[in-house]
Amino acid sequence: MPNPLNPSTLPTRYEIRQLDSSHIPWAAIMFIHSNFFHSPICSVLYPAGVTARVHAASSVGTYLVTHQIIWGHSYGVFDTKYVFQRAESASVGGALYWDASERKGTGCWLDGLPARQLALSYDSIHPLDMAKLVPLIETVPYFATMYYVLEELDSREKAAWEAKGIGEVLFRSATFTRHDYEGKLLMAGLARWLMREAELKGFRTIQIECAHDTVTHVWSHPDKARRPYWGTIVSQIKPKPEIENEYEREMDGEMVVVKEVSKPSG
Repeated sequence: MPNPLNPSTLPTRYEIRQLDSSHIPWAAIMFIHSNFFHSPICSVLYPAGVTARVHAASSVGTYLVTHQIIWGHSYGVFDTKYVFQRAESASVGGALYWDASERKGTGCWLDGLPARQLALSYDSIHPLDMAKLVPLIETVPYFATMYYVLEELDSREKAAWEAKGIGEVLFRSATFTRHDYEGKLLMAGLARWLMREAELKGFRTIQIECAHDTVTHVWSHPDKARRPYWGTIVSQIKPKPEIENEYEREMDGEMVVVKEVSKPSG
């Protein structure tokens, strides 16, 4: 937790707290919900049937979240001034309103759990059980593809960076912000606090796979004013450039400029 050796730089209304097993159901839903409805990747890869896919993924995505939270390296930013929208939510400290039969809309509504931003991590010496990830991968295939390609493009010698024991290399594997709190720099504030916290715990390296340009920027440009950290992008998936064609055509008796954007073939 924030302390004199590692203070929080977030506004005072926000608190950084360590996540525990009681947060697993909430974190799993936030993880799935954020990825499908607000990710720049999922919205392109899975434009149809989103709500149904959210329900399917939520039922099998708990393992990935649980594995990270149980090791004690996962944190959240909590809004201490959050106002519950339902009285029944306040009485129980927050509630999840979920309709598993819904096939349109946002899939769920979280009222409570004042966590606005979560950052999940685990010690790399305790790897994920890939067999337990299969159900999630079958629902969201791009997860496996992205991690596989990034690893294949990583030219580093594994022996030079892989952990030989506990507390050496921290794997950051999921970060997400409630959509209504985006732009408040919560992700950046928590990320930079976590960099310092990991150092205080003895970790020498943090590795994170980013699926958003903003997250990539924060982790590849650490706060050097507070600590002599440096970040390097060791592998990157670059989309093919779009081809833009512009021409004039007649529409409703007038000449208008039309732009067509397409992906190159191959």
